Amino acid sequence: MADRRASILLKRGPADPLLSGPLLEPLKKFGGVMFPYTPVITYDVQAEWNPFNLTHTNYQPQIYARTKNPSINLNQCTFTATTEEDARYMFAAVHFFKTVTKMSFGVKDPNRGSPPPVLNFSGYGDAQFSNVPVIITDFNFILPNDVDYIKVTLENGSVVNVPIKVDITVNLLVNMPLNDIKNNFTLADFASGKLIAQKKGYI
Repeated sequence: MADRRASILLKRGPADPLLSGPLLEPLKKFGGVMFPYTPVITYDVQAEWNPFNLTHTNYQPQIYARTKNPSINLNQCTFTATTEEDARYMFAAVHFFKTVTKMSFGVKDPNRGSPPPVLNFSGYGDAQFSNVPVIITDFNFILPNDVDYIKVTLENGSVVNVPIKVDITVNLLVNMPLNDIKNNFTLADFASGKLIAQKKGYI
C-alpha cells in the first residue's frame, strides 16, 4: 500500500548524492522528509485580473492576465524525540531543509552555480498531492525553552542537544516544467482528472 503521509522528497529519491552524507542518513530510506505527524496544509492559488480603464463607466471590465503558481504552506510540522532514533531523524529533517534552500557554490563544488533543487511534494493520495514539483521559498523552526532537551550522538559522531518536540514551517511554491505544461496541459484534461492520474503534480 502506498504511503499517503505528507512528504517532501528529492527527485532522485534515496539515490540522490545529497543523502550520502552521515547527517542525512536517517532520511535515506524515504529519499527526503516523511512527516511523522499530520501538518496543517494551506493551499493557495490566485487568478490575476487587471482592470481595463474605460472612461465614464461605473463598472470597469476585468482582463484576465494569468493564474499564479499555487503555493503550499505547511504549518505545525511536528517532530518529536522520545528515542535517540527519533532525535536523529528530527535533526536530519531540519538539516535537510537547511541544505535544500542553498545553491551549489564554491570553487571546489563541481556543480557550482546550480540553484537549490526542485523537490516533490506528496500527501493524502494521488488525487490530492502526487509528486508536485515544488521549490522551498522559506523554512523556519524554533528551538523552544519550555520543553526538555535530550543529548544524542549523530551519525558523524557529533553530540547535540535536541528538544523533545519541535514545530517547523515550510512554504512551497509549485514549479511545473514549462515543456510539460506546453505539450500536455488542457483545461478539459485537468477538470476530468486525466492529468491528475498521471501523477505529475498537476493540482
